[in-house]
Amino acid sequence: MTPAECVDAHYAAYGAGDLDGLLATLDPDFLCRGLNGDTWADGRDEAAAIYRANMVDYPLSLNTDIGAMVLGKVVIRRESTRAADPDRPTGEVLAIYTVEGGLITSLDMATEPGDDVASSAIAEAQLAAYNAQNLDAHVACFAPRVEIANLGEGPNLIGIDAYRERMGGVFAQYPQNRVELLGRLACRGVVCDHERVFRGGDVAPFEVIAIYTIRNGLIARVDFVR
Repeated sequence: MTPAECVDAHYAAYGAGDLDGLLATLDPDFLCRGLNGDTWADGRDEAAAIYRANMVDYPLSLNTDIGAMVLGKVVIRRESTRAADPDRPTGEVLAIYTVEGGLITSLDMATEPGDDVASSAIAEAQLAAYNAQNLDAHVACFAPRVEIANLGEGPNLIGIDAYRERMGGVFAQYPQNRVELLGRLACRGVVCDHERVFRGGDVAPFEVIAIYTIRNGLIARVDFVR
């Protein structure tokens, strides 16, 4: 079963109200958490109580699928959600699933408020500067305490000075470096860009998903899916 098929099975069970079927798509050590935030469920047993309530409060029949992207073991879905109770809050959700061995090992969800238009604009500005190899304009899009990480891991770089040094080295090493944007999802101050990266020379193009978390108009963190 591919990661996309696993997530599809997860949603099918949710929509059918089949809690046992849904839990069968989760790894025993499944983690559910806010993106780079608090853990909501540690383990499949803790997740069961959350899903049991959500199946009643937020039935899948009221959701609208807005977009999705897949790379490797990661599946990202953006949805518009509505509560069964019209007095309960509704909104959009960005769900990032990591699938390994045919089971969902983690679900990271964007929960902070954010302006999708402004967030997309800053993501586009950094991308344009990146492709122009304009280091000053590119770095100006990032927060002073920016963090760079691989999804699900701790930061491998912290701070704008370290980021400037890293990107200056990339531009110097790969003067033909550029990115082609394959797709973009924006939700709750988070922008997911599916990118094809061209280094030039003998380096084969490769794909990544860059997950940009924007706070106060600047990119505060980037999580990469490779």
